[in-house]
Amino acid sequence: MYWEEVKKILAEELSLRSFERWVHSTTAVIDHDWIVVKCVDEQQRNALQTKYGSLMIDAVQTVFGSSMTVVLAIDEEYERLAKRYAPMSLREYVLALEQRMQQLEERVQRCEQLIDQLQEPNIVH
Repeated sequence: MYWEEVKKILAEELSLRSFERWVHSTTAVIDHDWIVVKCVDEQQRNALQTKYGSLMIDAVQTVFGSSMTVVLAIDEEYERLAKRYAPMSLREYVLALEQRMQQLEERVQRCEQLIDQLQEPNIVH
């Protein structure tokens, strides 16, 4: 229902050809302040992300009245994740990935600091 409203806004902004090619076949699932857009294939996801990402985010904000995290997922990918991590929601899974990414970034920073320390000249008196 809400995604159809977003698609109407996008239809007004895009050429008919672009809308039919990239947006028309999408569906979406809403999970709290997340909207997961199901794409048919990688090409569609890439086009939506690179060409129409900001326009889509603006349309989502117009329809929902607030900003939401938009996740683009290939249909089969979404289904596989849903089965693998059930009963974990997709939102919980993405949040867990973001947390893990933060932990890895912190480890990389510590390693970089150690490398910098090792590269400093040691003055011995």
